[in-house]
Amino acid sequence: MSYLDTKLPLEALLQNLPDEKRASLVWLLDYMKAQRISPHWYATNSMNVKFKNTIVFRFCIRPEGDWDINLTVAREDDLDSTLRSLSQEMQDFYFKHLRPCRQCNPTHGKGRQITILGQEYYICAAPEIQMRNPSIDDVRYLQQFVDVRMNNIKSFK
Repeated sequence: MSYLDTKLPLEALLQNLPDEKRASLVWLLDYMKAQRISPHWYATNSMNVKFKNTIVFRFCIRPEGDWDINLTVAREDDLDSTLRSLSQEMQDFYFKHLRPCRQCNPTHGKGRQITILGQEYYICAAPEIQMRNPSIDDVRYLQQFVDVRMNNIKSFK
């Protein structure tokens, strides 16, 4: 079986999610549609959302009925200044959901340490938000981070 055999349309993938989980993802996707950007398939059950050909976030809809999101807020060399421009509440949300290294992928090695706003963090690959099954309230924060990311992309494109 080819990997292309698993290339289901988004509408079919959404049916794997229970109503509450689907509602939060649809809320985010509707917001993206209003921004005139849409998800594109990139791997089995996974989509990415790009702005000016740069990934804003990616998400995966798992067959067991969960969905994950990984959202990059800023380029690593611009992360401190971007985070400083946000409210303390937004910064707290970011650090609460900063993706740690769980040694899940041997090609990433053993993760790495990074300094963000003067604090050391042990992360996987790139500094980004990672969540499983965010609530509608979480999605409201994520929408704000999407805006921050898009503005960040505009500044370097």
